[in-house]
Amino acid sequence: MDLVEEYVRLYAMIAADRGCEGNLISYYHTLPVYIAKIKSLFGLGQDSAIFQVAAGDGPPPPAI
Repeated sequence: MDLVEEYVRLYAMIAADRGCEGNLISYYHTLPVYIAKIKSLFGLGQDSAIFQVAAGDGPPPPAI
């Protein structure tokens, strides 16, 4: 997460104009969520219990 904070800080410093601010906001909000999801799925931490997949949640079976 420290690297995410550093990345967002550096991106904010080089953002050319207001058009880049949308990317900055997206990175700021989505990168930590993705990292928390990966950590919870691969057992590297349980800091994101809200992201656990419900039982039976998956793609539908193939059509016969």
